[in-house]
Amino acid sequence: MKDFLQISKERYTTKHYDSSKKISDADFQKLLEILRLAPSAVNVQPWYFFTGSSQKAKDIILKAIPEFNIPRIQGCSHFVVLCAKTKVDDEFLSSVTAKESADGRYSEDRIRDAVDEHRRHFSNMHVELGDFNEWTARQTYIAMTALLYGAASMGIDSTPIEGM
Repeated sequence: MKDFLQISKERYTTKHYDSSKKISDADFQKLLEILRLAPSAVNVQPWYFFTGSSQKAKDIILKAIPEFNIPRIQGCSHFVVLCAKTKVDDEFLSSVTAKESADGRYSEDRIRDAVDEHRRHFSNMHVELGDFNEWTARQTYIAMTALLYGAASMGIDSTPIEGM
């Protein structure tokens, strides 16, 4: 098994894809699980992920892709669109805490409540500072990085592309 440093040395941004090669369903599900588990500040998870692999899905996403990147979308097996949230409400934050609790992350309710309060404080702090969208975008880049390195660890080529 390669270590992270070796993967970092060998990872590259793919310029052209062989459209005859496809990511297996099992490997794609593993990549989605890597995304689900990606870290974020105070575990706020301020993102949405959309996936596609069909020609119809590619045609839809091509409208947001700079012209020089169109061949990468046309030739890829699968793509993931990572979107940063522009707001997180109480319901969303409560759902994050509930999922953590269901996953057994907290040995005591007081710890769960403290973490929830901390997450809400940092989310609200960025709203008050006026940099919430930038903050969530940076968190989403962390998820993208996890995805890129996860793909590299599996021998799957990848390309980060920003849309318009």
